[in-house]
Amino acid sequence: DEKRRSFLERNRIAALKCRQRKKQWLNNLQNTLDLYSVENDKAEKQMQLLREEVLHLKTLLVAHKECP
Repeated sequence: DEKRRSFLERNRIAALKCRQRKKQWLNNLQNTLDLYSVENDKAEKQMQLLREEVLHLKTLLVAHKECP
């Protein structure tokens, strides 16, 4: 009976540690996701600015096509 209680106590502690590690892992994963989301938003904004610049330059090129 004492062996059983000892086993159950060790198992309870191991399960608690496992849950804590999983919670920490999920927190780290969420932090990484948040970081990549911010970086992705910045990249999308930069890409939009570059697309607008390309359009502007193409417009200038067409407007000055006849220039020597």
